[in-house]
Amino acid sequence: MYVVVGLPGAGKSTVLREVASRGYEIINFGDVMFKIGGKLFGNRINTRDDMRYNLTFSEYKRLQQQTGKEIKRLIGLSSDPDKVIIDTHAIIYTPDGYIPGLPDHVISEWEGLSKLILITVPYQDLIERRKNDTSRKREMISLEEYERQVNLTLNVITHVSCMTGCSVYLVENRNGRLEDTVKKMIDVLEE
Repeated sequence: MYVVVGLPGAGKSTVLREVASRGYEIINFGDVMFKIGGKLFGNRINTRDDMRYNLTFSEYKRLQQQTGKEIKRLIGLSSDPDKVIIDTHAIIYTPDGYIPGLPDHVISEWEGLSKLILITVPYQDLIERRKNDTSRKREMISLEEYERQVNLTLNVITHVSCMTGCSVYLVENRNGRLEDTVKKMIDVLEE
């Protein structure tokens, strides 16, 4: 099992759609969380972004916990758990600060985590993607905020690596280089 993280706009989901066509199963943490959140919080959660804006930290943490357990169940149903990739974020930006996307109470649910992959993206590419993404509420961030979020992400994945013993890989996803990024990702997954 693998976990792939990156800042919103890094291109994780786009890269992973291509990787899925090569026999990997993708479980999107946010999609599972949104489904559970709709059941728990009703009309307070109408979009994925509502989870970061309309829930208290305590509610969000409870929702993460339940999502971690559900993903564990889904991994158990997989025909090949070694080919499952969890698509998520290491940190979640909220108006009240950052929430860890991979807290211990979630990671401890998942056995067999072997690699943690961070999809990186240059700042200008990230901003361009966020401007063009009308499907979600994407904040435009300064270079300083981008660097802060990259550093926080690296801190979280370093912690997860120490906690689980899994290795960490960085794969850069530049605009116009999707094929190269997918090839690098496959190389990392199959090494």
